[in-house]
Amino acid sequence: DPERLDEWFEECRETILIEADYTNEAANMRRFSEHLADREGTTCPLPFEQWTKKTVLTMELMKGRKLDTVLGEMRNGLRKQRILENFVGNYVWMFHELFELHSDPHPGNFLLGDDDELILLDFGCVRSFDPLFSDGILKIIDACWQKDLEKPPAIYREMRFGVEGTSDDVFDPELLHAYHEIILEPFLYDRTFDFGAWRPRVEIQKFIRKTPRFLKLVPPAESLMYLRLIGGIKGLLGKVDGRLNVHRMALATAERRGLLTGPPKTTLL
Repeated sequence: DPERLDEWFEECRETILIEADYTNEAANMRRFSEHLADREGTTCPLPFEQWTKKTVLTMELMKGRKLDTVLGEMRNGLRKQRILENFVGNYVWMFHELFELHSDPHPGNFLLGDDDELILLDFGCVRSFDPLFSDGILKIIDACWQKDLEKPPAIYREMRFGVEGTSDDVFDPELLHAYHEIILEPFLYDRTFDFGAWRPRVEIQKFIRKTPRFLKLVPPAESLMYLRLIGGIKGLLGKVDGRLNVHRMALATAERRGLLTGPPKTTLL
């Protein structure tokens, strides 16, 4: 759809222009340092605005080791689990409760400091989100927990998936259910999920070959940075053999947002 493509290109253009302006990044960094002040175990550098220009960024020196390097050297255990819970938990909080994301998931943008404090770097790419979109993700997960196949089509339309004239068969409840079984697997069951062994791409490719009409469920431009981030988090967790119960994180967040419609009916494992 040409109109949706224009939206995507405009989103990318704005992102590139924003990332190229270091005064904007300094403002993001200052704002996030305030957001993170009350979050134990996470921090970011403070900028020095008086020495920052559009092409020069000056900030506080932060000492630590690359997060993926440290985690890659660690055996699975309580310490590693706590670090991963803090890392993922921060992004859950940003997206679903702050509605603003540090959107560059490059492994070099995360350090682990003293006492396993997570240090976030590079705030050139920060994206704000409409709560309608963030809550929509939780509503879809809740519908899966409730085994309610009829709700997701309306939620996707509300979130602006698809384009004008997209046929109803793209929003087919059974089709969406099959897709959710693949991409939402880590969230559906109460268990420690092994991200190192998870290979959803192969299953998604099979799904698309079997039902190519699903490609017409075009995501809104707003989702591009979110999908980029999700891919980066999944990649890091897979790289370090991450094992984490993200079901409970999602459950607690849905409850705080008032979006949990009942106890999950999915099987507890």
